[in-house]
Amino acid sequence: MPLDDPEIDRTFQLFQAIWGDRENVSDSLSCSLNNRWQDPYYTKRAWAMVVLYLLGDARFLYE
Repeated sequence: MPLDDPEIDRTFQLFQAIWGDRENVSDSLSCSLNNRWQDPYYTKRAWAMVVLYLLGDARFLYE
């Protein structure tokens, strides 16, 4: 995949969107990805969602 591939931009925009929505995450969920104490900047949560997105794309898995 070339460095200027649009998919790279889309994936980074997904990360930014999830990370940017961190103020709307409830701590009441038992998942450690949504817990401010274990992930105070919500970076793990954003990366986990990006990895899930990439794993759902056959082009990413089999390229």
